[in-house]
Amino acid sequence: MRGEKSVNKESGSFGSVKDVNTKTKLSALLLAALVLGVAALAVSAVPNEDAIAPQAGQEAQTARKLLAKRFWLGGWFLKNGVPAQIEGTIIAHKPGVTVLEVDGVYINVLTPGRWLVDGKIVLASDLFSEWAGKEASMETLKVEKTWNVKVTAYAVYKITVEGVTAQSVLVVNIENP
Repeated sequence: MRGEKSVNKESGSFGSVKDVNTKTKLSALLLAALVLGVAALAVSAVPNEDAIAPQAGQEAQTARKLLAKRFWLGGWFLKNGVPAQIEGTIIAHKPGVTVLEVDGVYINVLTPGRWLVDGKIVLASDLFSEWAGKEASMETLKVEKTWNVKVTAYAVYKITVEGVTAQSVLVVNIENP
């Protein structure tokens, strides 16, 4: 197949088979990043005043448009997500993502920044640093999309570790039907 030419059906241009495969892989990666980005926006914490107030060099109207897009994308995730429960060990946490090990497989779970635990609001970084290495049961919204590859995104809204339950602080309440 070396040097073999193929026709790109969409553009009608010629390119090598290797170029087509590279383009397909790149498209799949970009779509995966898009889906994960949408989900991350959907499960972010309640916006604070800084999210609405203009930043240095930014007008209030632009900030409102960004906030409106954020809520629209969050609505898309809520509309397409189905309830799913995941149980495994919390391996790591970084802002917005918690890594859970389930049967030897690492699953990235989109994680809001604020949680309600025993009537107090706790930052995710504090909560998950305390829970690292412990078994967790997570109630999530799961979105699966298949293009050239299958992309799965989980967004956690409730987590239980050692009998302690934490509820995510979002602008909506999520309940299983």
